[in-house]
Amino acid sequence: GWNDQGVDPAKYSRKLVANVEKFFKKDKKMYSKNPKQLIVDAARDNNEKGSSTLVVGTIDNEAGKLRFANIGDSGFIILRREKNGFESKLRSEEQQHSFNFPFQIGTGGDNPSKADELTFELKEKDLIVMASDGLFDNLFDQMVIDVANETPNDLQKIAEGLKDKAFNLSIDKTYQSPFAVHAKKNRLNFRGGKNDDISVIVAEVAKKVYDEMSDF
Repeated sequence: GWNDQGVDPAKYSRKLVANVEKFFKKDKKMYSKNPKQLIVDAARDNNEKGSSTLVVGTIDNEAGKLRFANIGDSGFIILRREKNGFESKLRSEEQQHSFNFPFQIGTGGDNPSKADELTFELKEKDLIVMASDGLFDNLFDQMVIDVANETPNDLQKIAEGLKDKAFNLSIDKTYQSPFAVHAKKNRLNFRGGKNDDISVIVAEVAKKVYDEMSDF
């Protein structure tokens, strides 16, 4: 939409993420406990024209927990290694005004303080998948789990596998995607994948981090 108005939509998003990094480095302890404030401060310091969704996850070492703040339809899923493979333990929910109209921060957007907050108690080897809606609109949660189970010890391959699978399905006009399922629930005629940006980050809780948290 911004591109249609002659605005480069990447500028706002890049500045937003740069601000997240800048503010977090200034006070890691405070923002680790309050990622919503990190979103608020990063958004308020962004004067670029545009808008974006945003999901932020921080590790609170003192509490031994992962804290999330999420606004819009980017999101995350946490997978835990069980005997028969990964299982989903926590999944973010989309924030939308209506179908395909997500909350966003930026020019004419929503108040960043509306971001959802979630807290999760970590265990060693937990897998954290954070992604834009281009992933979750095209892959059902079980598909994410299946891809992770293919190469459970190679985070790069998991990330690339998720990206490739989401992209291939996004251009499949016959695929009954999660986006298509949601469209149907809203009485809209849509079939196929959702062609959209696909950004994926995959992280694993390392033993060093786990030991540091268990010391508190």
